[in-house]
Amino acid sequence: MPYRTMITAHAGSEGLPDNSLESFVQMCSCGADAVELDLRLWKGDLILSHNMPEEGKSYVPLARAFGEVSKYPDLLVNVDLKETGLIERTMDLARACGIGSRVLFTGDIAPDEISMIHKRGYTCWYNGSLIPVERRGEAFDYIESLGFEILNTHYSTIPEEMLPLRCRQVSLWTLNTEEVLAKYLKAGVYNITTRLPLAALRLRSELHRNL
Repeated sequence: MPYRTMITAHAGSEGLPDNSLESFVQMCSCGADAVELDLRLWKGDLILSHNMPEEGKSYVPLARAFGEVSKYPDLLVNVDLKETGLIERTMDLARACGIGSRVLFTGDIAPDEISMIHKRGYTCWYNGSLIPVERRGEAFDYIESLGFEILNTHYSTIPEEMLPLRCRQVSLWTLNTEEVLAKYLKAGVYNITTRLPLAALRLRSELHRNL
């Protein structure tokens, strides 16, 4: 039987605005295993935003998002770091909100943050974009040398012949058609991040029901 792939609802799932409160509330309640948010520091506050924040716009505080996650005891939250230096403060806030064990990190981490990640027992999926160009042909060996198990990368970067060997070491983004979702669910990859979590959940259920 294929591995039961984890499904993460991408920021802005099901056609709602990225990193909006409306979207995040919907994501938390959709039944996905995890929800993703994009994190930046703005005027001293941790806020949800993919791009650089702009004057005059309002942003969802990370504390508000973590409060929503806390309503769902089994829900994980993937904090996609859009800048370095935010991990320790984020974990402190997660613990204060009662979800410290349910936070995992992707995105931008600095080399000097790696030892701290391991020392404090954080879960981190290492982004393929952080791997030096000359080492990308040996991506899994590289991340393992840093103490990480899961490679977080766009699905188009994984060679077809690599999937059977490394399927449980890859977290793939962003899979947004049913055809692509079905392909990687059948392959049994570790995690799929998608803007179509409802379709992904249905396809996963159908796959396992028919085996």
